[in-house]
Amino acid sequence: MSPSSHSSIFIFFAYGVLILLLIIVIFSFGVIFYNLISVHYQKKASIKRGALKGVISAYLAGVISIDSFKKTVNNSHEFLVSLVAQMSESADADTRLKLIRIFTLCQCEFLIEHEFDNLYSSDWKKREHAATYLPFITTTSAFSAKLIDCLEDEVLEVRLAAARALAELQLVSAINPILHHLALPGSRPIARLIELLMHFDDRAIPCLLEYLNVPNLSGAGYQIAITVLGKKRVKNAVPIISKFTTHQELEVRIQAFRALGEIADESSLSMLISGAMNLEWEIRAICSNALIRYSGKEVIAALQHGLTDSIWWVRFNSANALASLGPPGKLALEETLISPDRFAREMSLMALDGGTSYSPMEIEGKR
Repeated sequence: MSPSSHSSIFIFFAYGVLILLLIIVIFSFGVIFYNLISVHYQKKASIKRGALKGVISAYLAGVISIDSFKKTVNNSHEFLVSLVAQMSESADADTRLKLIRIFTLCQCEFLIEHEFDNLYSSDWKKREHAATYLPFITTTSAFSAKLIDCLEDEVLEVRLAAARALAELQLVSAINPILHHLALPGSRPIARLIELLMHFDDRAIPCLLEYLNVPNLSGAGYQIAITVLGKKRVKNAVPIISKFTTHQELEVRIQAFRALGEIADESSLSMLISGAMNLEWEIRAICSNALIRYSGKEVIAALQHGLTDSIWWVRFNSANALASLGPPGKLALEETLISPDRFAREMSLMALDGGTSYSPMEIEGKR
């Protein structure tokens, strides 16, 4: 190959590199320009949203003319729904009603209609937002039937948004559908649903009891219903919850014993004492902790026995319970200091000394 051919190839390659660099530079400038534009619009939107929030606050305080208020609102339709929903969520009943009336006052009812339509959107984000906003921007419950339909949505976030909206509306007839469609295995979904159902008032209690009386439902659903009844300390739920202490699923049994401990009804004492001797260590630990709400010789004896358990959590809960039961509990801990069980001695001493841990030699020295 001649020198001129080599030179041509090199020049061609150099031009290619220059063109590539030029493309990269142009692309980089394009990205920078796009980011600058985005930041500008975000800042502008933030300022506009902040101004609208200020005007709404002034309207609530009665320090702005209606005409000025309407003018600002009608120039900020894109932020009105989300802002009213946000402010309504933390407002008292009277303030919430005043916020909802903004749509009528400013002739913006079409925005509410638009959110109704979004419940049927093919975009799941729009469905989620609509389900989230609607309970806070209108007093009508005409959309509640559609929210129940949304509990069957293919997207979990939409189902959760619909369930939260139904809880906000206190629609207790939706509890069974909520449990049916959202009681999923796993600690995170269960915890989210428990928090959601706790938002219902006491009118939910009969629905939860009815749910527990239906056989062969999901274990997760039973866990959630039992937990909510326990946290609400529903004493007349004790008989039905007690039946679940022998359920085939361990997690359901655990939750049943925990709920009985939270309700702390005297009729549950014998069952909790028996639970403190259960074959499953998780149940022993929960029952030992639950006995803190009771007193008497049987309770002291069960907790003293728990100090010798092979599982650390059972020993810890037993010692903690005894330390909280006043002089009888303290006496039981002191008696255990002469036990031949080194672990029982260590846990008793730790409870007596307020959680301080000691080495075996230090424990022997304190006997």
